[in-house]
Amino acid sequence: MNSHLQFRIISFFLLSFFLIGCSGNYEATGPTEGIITYDVSYPKPAADPFDQKMMPSEMTVKFKDNKSLTTLLFGMGFVQMAYLSDNEKKTITELNKFMGKKRSFVTDQKNLPNLLKEVPPYTIEYIENQNKIIAGYNCKKALIHVQVEPPYDFSVFYTDEIQIKDPNWCTPFKNIKGVLMEYQVEQYNIIMRFKAKTVELIDQEEGDFKMPADFKLVSQQDMDEIHKMLKEMNE
Repeated sequence: MNSHLQFRIISFFLLSFFLIGCSGNYEATGPTEGIITYDVSYPKPAADPFDQKMMPSEMTVKFKDNKSLTTLLFGMGFVQMAYLSDNEKKTITELNKFMGKKRSFVTDQKNLPNLLKEVPPYTIEYIENQNKIIAGYNCKKALIHVQVEPPYDFSVFYTDEIQIKDPNWCTPFKNIKGVLMEYQVEQYNIIMRFKAKTVELIDQEEGDFKMPADFKLVSQQDMDEIHKMLKEMNE
């Protein structure tokens, strides 16, 4: 897999994580631990069919006691990106495994404005009486009105029937009080659409929500350099 593709797909995940991956502090109902598995589809596929094959077709989100682990595999499993979020400590741990290296970086709530600075302005319109069932859960609809030129809209569906407290506190959608079950991200003229297909209510291991010992902890500056490289490779 060429390095340009590696950087591009990693950039995709950096964005998609901030649309789903955290736990915060409002009271929800329903199960407190399990695994949500999402299908990933491409309404506007990559121009290169080979690139398309390298893109992920599935995403998993493990959750337990208001902690979550979001994972995507790229390039037929050669690249793995994951994020750990901890509600109690209000921390986010980025884990990336690619090009033969395992790196991790820990940040917290104070750094959120920096993490989300590339997100364009938008408004949320909550839609009444257009609920639908996704993976067995009743989901409410919202329209996201993105304020760019030209402006565009897309729909998201979320549920309050899964007990992850304020699941979007570290995302652009922090005002949506529910777990996102269907949503999309768009980057580099490719749209990725995520839709939950299963919710497995199974016990999760505590160790899955801790940083693996074989990942090297890097500094904010080091990770910023990686992110800068990702951006420059795609401009």
